[in-house]
Amino acid sequence: MGIVLIFFGFILLISQLKTQNAAIILIKGWPLILVLLGLEVLWRYYTLKDEQTKIKYDILSIIIIGAICATSLGLYVFTQVGVVSRISDMVLNQSYKMDAKVSEFIVDDTVKKLVIDASGLQLNVRTSQNNKVTAQAKACIRANSKEKAQELLQEQEVVYEKEGNTVHMSFNRPISGNISVNEYDIIVPANLEVEVYETSAIKFICQQIQSDWYIFDTGNVDITISENTNVKLIALVENQESLMGNVDWDIDDQDPSGNKDLPGNSKSLRYEATFGSGKNNIYILESGDITANKLL
Repeated sequence: MGIVLIFFGFILLISQLKTQNAAIILIKGWPLILVLLGLEVLWRYYTLKDEQTKIKYDILSIIIIGAICATSLGLYVFTQVGVVSRISDMVLNQSYKMDAKVSEFIVDDTVKKLVIDASGLQLNVRTSQNNKVTAQAKACIRANSKEKAQELLQEQEVVYEKEGNTVHMSFNRPISGNISVNEYDIIVPANLEVEVYETSAIKFICQQIQSDWYIFDTGNVDITISENTNVKLIALVENQESLMGNVDWDIDDQDPSGNKDLPGNSKSLRYEATFGSGKNNIYILESGDITANKLL
């Protein structure tokens, strides 16, 4: 046991000098403890010359040895299935909230439409007069250093694919359990027609858009209408209680159950709100609650 005590003291000293976690070092070095105990018993056995003082084993000794072996086997199993690594992450890692590097796609004159496939993501969207689409991820990361967090952040990716006059935008999220990317800030050229699919939620600051927008199969929608904006909101909802904010909605009396030209539940009610000339439309189809506010 003396050798084992020396070993434990040595491990604790090294962990202090190298600022490593002693518990993790001991778990990973547990097999060496078994080796040291075995060597100590053998050394003790062969160095005793008096046969009457040779080592004897009782029931308690056998139980202790059995417990040590069972503990060793349990630690091995936990290590193999990843439990130890998860405990290590919980003990050693810190939480970092970070913004990824801005991803951009230059839009030329041949591009007329942007299709955003944002399955399960929250999007914060605004328009600009620039000729490029930009996206920036917001991530929560657990890592043992800021440098490691930056490395994990590189695993997320925004994918742009051009097909004819349409750009398809999608998101590759990291598979590591130490990083969560659920939100993106997106800036879109005002002249593009836009389709957004399957977001968990979307916040849209609507300025002077120059084409129609379609928001399909999404969670809650939050739209802020800037001053002097010429746009019409068209929402298909199952009841008026889904509409919130300071905007006055009007039900379409001519087609109160929806629109045959628009996909959606046949039981949906069609509500509209017009700002300025209402030149361009924003269609909100199959969503959760809709909050629309006009800047006064």
